[in-house]
Amino acid sequence: MASWGEHLINFVLDLSAALVAAWLIWQYSSKLSDYWAHRSRVSVRKKVTRLETLLAKYESDFSDSRTFIARIVMRASFSIVIILSLIILITGLVVGNAVYVYTVECTLQNTCAGENFYFWIAAVGNSTSSDCFALFFYDVPLR
Repeated sequence: MASWGEHLINFVLDLSAALVAAWLIWQYSSKLSDYWAHRSRVSVRKKVTRLETLLAKYESDFSDSRTFIARIVMRASFSIVIILSLIILITGLVVGNAVYVYTVECTLQNTCAGENFYFWIAAVGNSTSSDCFALFFYDVPLR
């Protein structure tokens, strides 16, 4: 447990650090505010230039309605294709993992008597040739 003297020393150190920080802020606040104001002005100029360029692009797009509509249709169809592809991919991964986990669990626990599942089986050759690779769709009993 700290004594009153140690608490007093900590208080004096904290107070002196706070006073030094306040003095530094008082000395350099005008320079910091000038820097932020200049940075803000430069940022606003860049933003105005970017918005003017964007406005000119939109005005040219609206001047030719066929090009504008075609661009909207292309962007929308591309977005739809990407979203549907992701949905199909995620669904395939989830279903494939679920079937795999179920079949491994069923095989390990020996609880899948008489159930058949359709699987894609990769057969790597036979006992005599191992250089051929075939992909077959089999009705495989799990037992």
